[in-house]
Amino acid sequence: MATSLRECARIVDATFWEAILLIFLSPIMLGCPATLQGPIVSQEAIQSEKVKQLELAFLLAEKRLDRLAQIYYPLQIASAELCDKDVTNLTGYLVHTTETYPTEFREIATRIYSLDDSLKVKFVHPFSSAATSGLTSGDRILAINGRSLQGKSPLDRRNVLAEELAASNRLSLQVDRGGKSLTIVHDLSKGCKYPTLLATNDAINAIANGDSIIITSGMVKFAESETELAFILSHEIAHNALGHNSTNKKVGKAFLHLFLGPQITQMTTSGYSRENESEADYAGLYIAARAGHDVSTASAFWRRMAAEHPQAIQGTFTASHPSLPERFLAIEATTKEIQDKQRIGAQLLPERKSNN
Repeated sequence: MATSLRECARIVDATFWEAILLIFLSPIMLGCPATLQGPIVSQEAIQSEKVKQLELAFLLAEKRLDRLAQIYYPLQIASAELCDKDVTNLTGYLVHTTETYPTEFREIATRIYSLDDSLKVKFVHPFSSAATSGLTSGDRILAINGRSLQGKSPLDRRNVLAEELAASNRLSLQVDRGGKSLTIVHDLSKGCKYPTLLATNDAINAIANGDSIIITSGMVKFAESETELAFILSHEIAHNALGHNSTNKKVGKAFLHLFLGPQITQMTTSGYSRENESEADYAGLYIAARAGHDVSTASAFWRRMAAEHPQAIQGTFTASHPSLPERFLAIEATTKEIQDKQRIGAQLLPERKSNN
């Protein structure tokens, strides 16, 4: 029997608990009949629109990843002296194949970047030796230090690159550029090995898990400038470089929550101690300064973060993080310490605690 409009109105006018009872006791009243005829959309049109929206999502994610790569490479180099055994050779560029991308985006990536199973250069940092030597995005890498990549699987090609990175401080690349073969020789840079990953989520958060750094798209959007994003990335680099994860096992669980649930704003609430967070603030600001960023704006960034999370002003946001007023004052003091060193030309390295 069709539900009448009068019955539907009774649901709306009922008290909250009456409405709950009606929902559970009268399944027929879960929906009121449609009275308007909307446009009829074909499945073909729906599929076409789906492809368009997937492409927009892909392009937006790629734009954010390029922004991260632009900022992150100088920070990796700037933090090398803090990373100890985690220092590695860096190329200064990113490579990709069709298999680099999730299944739902492979057709789009292949079309946009003209990909196949060859190793292709995606991004070259303008400050890198590779850029100075002439490497550019779109180049297809045919051989590395004389080792041909032809006929190898995508995984084998990446393994060759990894092996040569570990064995040498310089790479000689044979590349194909528009059908023309070129040889490009470039030096490698020393830097922290932790890759940075982008998680598509609106939460304003980032996490270091000991091996890598994960940042949400919400945090990338929240950071209004390259320097603000550098403050976040430097802070997470410092967590890894200072070995905070080696004594804190909860971070692994938080890392999983990043991808499995929407409540990312809570994922690091017990990840580190207050001492860890303060230490990462301190070392992270030095890393940003060493990479050429103006640290005088750091305190303003944390004030804006306080406006975004007013509960943190009272120190109730999480027991593991310093309250934002405390954080703000400590960062101001660190900024002055760094600026004093810059003024006299002293080495920009964090001060170690005295053993005495």
